[in-house]
Amino acid sequence: MAAIKRIHGYTLTLMFLWTALAAASLWWGVSQHHHEASTVARTEAAAYFNKDNAIRLWAASHGGVYVPADEHTLPSPYLAHMADRDISKPSGEQLTLMSPAYMIRQMNEDFSALYGVSSHITSLNPLRPENVPDHWEKKALLAFAQGETEVVEMIEKDGKSYLRLMRPLENRDECLKCHAEYNEGEINGGISVSLPMEHIEKYFTAHDYVMTTGYVLLWIMGMGGLLYAQQKIAQKVRERDIAEILSAESENKYKMIVENQSDLVVKFDNQNRLLYVSPSYLKTFGRNAEELLGNEFMPLVHEDDREKIKESLKGVFFPPYTTQHDERAMTLDGWRWFSWSVRGIPDNKGGVKEIIGVGRDITHRKEIENSLKQSEEKFRTVSDFTYAWEYWMDTEGNLMYVSPSCKRISGYEPEDFLKNKKLFESIILPDDRQKFKEHIEKELDSVDVCTRTFRIITMSGETRWISHICQPVYNAAGECVGRRASNHDITERKQVEEEREQLIQKLKEALDKVKVLSGFLPICSSCKMIRDDKGYWNQIESYIRDHSEAQFSHSICPDCARKLYPDIDLYDADGKVKKSGPDDDK
Repeated sequence: MAAIKRIHGYTLTLMFLWTALAAASLWWGVSQHHHEASTVARTEAAAYFNKDNAIRLWAASHGGVYVPADEHTLPSPYLAHMADRDISKPSGEQLTLMSPAYMIRQMNEDFSALYGVSSHITSLNPLRPENVPDHWEKKALLAFAQGETEVVEMIEKDGKSYLRLMRPLENRDECLKCHAEYNEGEINGGISVSLPMEHIEKYFTAHDYVMTTGYVLLWIMGMGGLLYAQQKIAQKVRERDIAEILSAESENKYKMIVENQSDLVVKFDNQNRLLYVSPSYLKTFGRNAEELLGNEFMPLVHEDDREKIKESLKGVFFPPYTTQHDERAMTLDGWRWFSWSVRGIPDNKGGVKEIIGVGRDITHRKEIENSLKQSEEKFRTVSDFTYAWEYWMDTEGNLMYVSPSCKRISGYEPEDFLKNKKLFESIILPDDRQKFKEHIEKELDSVDVCTRTFRIITMSGETRWISHICQPVYNAAGECVGRRASNHDITERKQVEEEREQLIQKLKEALDKVKVLSGFLPICSSCKMIRDDKGYWNQIESYIRDHSEAQFSHSICPDCARKLYPDIDLYDADGKVKKSGPDDDK
């Protein structure tokens, strides 16, 4: 027990050190990110300064720039001493000369909002009162007078962070026309840049989050590794303690502990002779200590496990002198499963002097495992041989099982869908895909049975109609673990329905053409032909046949019979057909 407590103490110490190391490393990483953020901001602000200074030097090298004079760009009063400050174009348009400082000031006033970066040209003795420095700029200008070449500081303004950078402006020969009070090479002012840190902070904050997540996962893995190592070491210590208890002089003192536990405990010498057997071992195999101690004994082991045990026991004779295996052995209650942990006790010569084994009856666990395996095999057998395309999706939308029938319907193997969770959605016809996506998003957590009909494109390019039905699946605790779905190929049924609809439509069109004769019909008073609505003349029987449901059979009226067949009496005096005719004599 003391050794176990020491292991716990060491583990806690290591966990504390690991936590401190991870925290220190994370703090250093975040600090580096903050330093990098400041460096990036300083570089960006310096780029803005260089841009303004380059424009200033370019304009100064050309003696300024003439631009149209208007209400926004008034002639500079600080260039009034120059005779050519204002000139006119041939068209009469007035132009005024802009000094470099004027250009930079107006450019920043008009366009600084585009990027949120502002700059300000200033001096301790500005010509223009509006160019007077603020408190921070004044300190920077005084520092330039002491030889500083750059002043950078992070400030807070209106709840937001800004990086302020200022560099001096050196008076050059071309600057003397406006700044004659300075000598060439003297510092006549500076340009300050205010850079908002929001976009930079967002970037590095995202990196901090990713880094922190990684460190947390690494810390959890480290803690888990320490706990796992503690358990394994503690297990080894317990096994060692049992071995020491059994082999120490005080064996009788601790034998009671071993003899009152349900685990089977045995000890052999290096000749496989039993030195100790626990009461639980004797009871399990129906033996007594007198017949076993000092003798070799091996219970009847199942023939399927013998080779495995033989190979496993070789491990006790070599470092780390431990092995573990499961076996079936014949007991008083029949075949039982045992899990054995076997340890060799090395001697001073590098050999093994004793072997200690601790076994536990795991028959019940094996029965549960076999039952679960059989249930899984039954489920898979039923699912694999189902004619419909079955699949099971977890609560995250990942496919956990796809039946082989998917190949018969779609042409794709089950592994194709399991490897690519987007494949099922991608083969749905584009016209039906959005509705199916909405179904998945809305119904994944639904407790109802849902049905949908859609079309897919098979691997061979065929279009098939699918009838889809899905329902939630619950575990023994009543928790939803996903949805089970069944897809049926209803392409033939859809084709029959379409053919039926086409036939019904044709019948409707045919019936629409059948009309009841009514109104005035133009009929020839001589030949009795009828004129149709298109202007063509038709035999009366043809017209009636085409425009009604009447059918014609040819006969002869009494008057025509007497006229055409005077020798044959077809009708009596009342004009009725006689029952016997000329054919009766034949």
